[in-house]
Amino acid sequence: MKRVLPENAKVSKACKEAMQEMVAEFICFVTSEANDLCRSERDGKRVIKSRHIAEACAALDLEMFVAPIAAARLPATRVEQQQQRAAREAEANEAWRRSALAGASFSSVGSYGSAGSSSNSLGFSAVRGPFADAGGSSGC
Repeated sequence: MKRVLPENAKVSKACKEAMQEMVAEFICFVTSEANDLCRSERDGKRVIKSRHIAEACAALDLEMFVAPIAAARLPATRVEQQQQRAAREAEANEAWRRSALAGASFSSVGSYGSAGSSSNSLGFSAVRGPFADAGGSSGC
């Protein structure tokens, strides 16, 4: 409240408490609508996501809140995408490592070429995995 009021403005404690009550009621109102939208989906989801909040604001004629919610959701979506990509790469690296270990003979070099070679015929590093050059570390 201090950012929108002049510096010399004073706000009583009762006014601050009333504003807190109104904000709490507003949040409950929007969340209740989002919950109804969420549960009305075909699979009856139980998790309210930011898109449900944006849809609830639109349904309640609170269009002024839809754009800020969408803008706040964008970075979270990017983070989720990066986490999913990292998980897929780690899973692929682990699968590659298991297949490489299953086919490797520890008494000799096996199918990886000569003793001085560190990659196989497909160009995968015998130490780092298939996504080693993709910017992530496999931790093998």
